[in-house]
Amino acid sequence: MPVSVDLPLRETSAQDERLLPFPSDIAARVEGEFLPYVMRPGRYVGNEWGAVHREHQGRLRICLAFPDAYELGMSYLGTAILGNLINAAEDCLAERVFAPWPDAEARLREIGLPLFSLESFTPLSQFDLVGFSLSYELLYTNVLTMLDLGGIPLRSTDRRDDDPIVMGGGSIVYNPEPIAAFFDLFVIGDGEDVIVEMLPILRARRDGAISRQETIERLAGMEGVYHPEGYRATYGSDGWFERIEAVVDGRPELVKSRQTLELRNSHYPQAPIVPFIETTHDRLAVEIMRGCVRNCRFCQAGYIYLPKRGRTVDDIIRHTVDSLNHSGYDEVTLLSLLSTDFKGLGDLAGELAERLTPRRIALSLPSIRPGTFTMDIARKIAQVKRTGLTFAPEAGSNRMRRVINKMITDEEMLENARAAFTHGWRQIKLYFMIGLPGERDEDLDAIVDLIRKILAVGREAGVRPHISITISPFSPKSHTPFQWEAQNPIDEIHRKHAYLKQRVRRLPVKLKLRDPHVSFLEGVLGRGDRRFADVIETAWRAGARFDAWKEWFGFGRWAQAFEECGIDAVR
Repeated sequence: MPVSVDLPLRETSAQDERLLPFPSDIAARVEGEFLPYVMRPGRYVGNEWGAVHREHQGRLRICLAFPDAYELGMSYLGTAILGNLINAAEDCLAERVFAPWPDAEARLREIGLPLFSLESFTPLSQFDLVGFSLSYELLYTNVLTMLDLGGIPLRSTDRRDDDPIVMGGGSIVYNPEPIAAFFDLFVIGDGEDVIVEMLPILRARRDGAISRQETIERLAGMEGVYHPEGYRATYGSDGWFERIEAVVDGRPELVKSRQTLELRNSHYPQAPIVPFIETTHDRLAVEIMRGCVRNCRFCQAGYIYLPKRGRTVDDIIRHTVDSLNHSGYDEVTLLSLLSTDFKGLGDLAGELAERLTPRRIALSLPSIRPGTFTMDIARKIAQVKRTGLTFAPEAGSNRMRRVINKMITDEEMLENARAAFTHGWRQIKLYFMIGLPGERDEDLDAIVDLIRKILAVGREAGVRPHISITISPFSPKSHTPFQWEAQNPIDEIHRKHAYLKQRVRRLPVKLKLRDPHVSFLEGVLGRGDRRFADVIETAWRAGARFDAWKEWFGFGRWAQAFEECGIDAVR
């Protein structure tokens, strides 16, 4: 069972002592006692090309935390944006920390070394603010690991005046209630503007002008900031959640999300950090647009990131060229919820191809809506190398797509496949969901029929395509039209898996079936209330770590935690 790390380094809470650089012997301990004993020490060594190092003395210190492995966290653009904005202020600094892999966690506990930032090997407890980017429900237990290893009390009610403020942001905090007990504050929506507005208040605390609690109260008064302790949840006699209401004067009944309406080049780092080890998305990510107006009824991102906002073609090209000159990547991906919806994509792809092709730098699109991938775009992004294409029809039949408001047809999907095969692509990934509201077995048959048609298009084009299909059970998300729809029982998902496996077994495709237990837990945690904090902590104390990783996921721990906490997760 994890226990809090004893940190003899916190001998005083005096404000001037908290701002001193951390003792240099910690770096020596990391090098001598930690790095030689862990797998992939490159996750923890820091000092990458492009990393920003600053003296701590006199500066406001913010640690940006991502509760997953380094390889995933370094592929997350949000951390880079926030770090760039914080470091733009001369009297501030932003450093990074990621969840330690289980072997590294064990070693830290064994030698009594606290979890540290990559830039200066400073323990999390020594920062003024620790901000977590939260993108997936199954990373909740990693948050607890990082707090515990960093010497910060798990629950906000247990923190002292000299503890850091713990803040959360990201897509899943639109329902922050399951983890409300572990955070002092949440930022709902985009973080670019709000983090800059927070700096004067945080400086006041750094300078000793206001207490930790006064700082939290002032930050809580900002638009888009949610302070869980300022609200009370009530439940009916049957145990069902009824409402949540403000109990502190001045708190809004409805916390409105923040949107950054203009995506400026100054938001993005000109010199991105280049990892020492290969990351999950080992390329330069350039955001071209934010938001999506397609309104698929299951898609949380399509609702919470509205309105749709794009950058200019000139800004994107200038930023891309500058970042490549400072990094040396050999691939650029144009990032958005739906890249092919970007107005002017053809012109952008053509301009970039003209500049990147002589340097043998590839161009890719991570998100392609069937029906929007044209022959012209295919030709322009295929000039260096073809990195694979991903399409998400989501449902196999036209009827089911109308139910989920995914308004594409088989003909559009086949035309996109034809464009890809004609321009030399062989590898295509297809994403489908099963267990959607109103689904029938004939809709599963339609998935197989569509796959057969795509294979036929490949034969017509004279290629032998490599098609990977991922089947994911529907998991309802908050703030979507489907947020209160029921999930298929796990046994029913297993039946549908077997049904599909039988029908594709003779087809030359690779089929990946997502564990229905994972999707079930996503849905439960994503729509849960404050009582789930006990479940999350109980599962964590039982050993839950990295539940987003197949090799570490253990549904039994969660089932036992629900039972111990008296919560019927199926009801």
